[in-house]
Amino acid sequence: MKILIKQFVPVIFLFLAIAFSGFAQSSKQQEKKAQRKVKELNELIVSIDTTLALTENQRKQIFNLHLSKMREYKIVMENGGS
Repeated sequence: MKILIKQFVPVIFLFLAIAFSGFAQSSKQQEKKAQRKVKELNELIVSIDTTLALTENQRKQIFNLHLSKMREYKIVMENGGS
């Protein structure tokens, strides 16, 4: 169990970095970027343990989370935020 937790620490940091990373200009670009981030996250998880691959529902939830964060970030930047 400790080994599994140690293996997920980098995954968690990667997920947080992705969630709070940059923004895209258009809605299509945002969707493509969110899909790419979900794919990268799933590939990283599968590289550690194939039995832990994201389900379709989990991929959709993470996709929506990324998309929401990118849209929020874009709004903040448009309003002069930092």
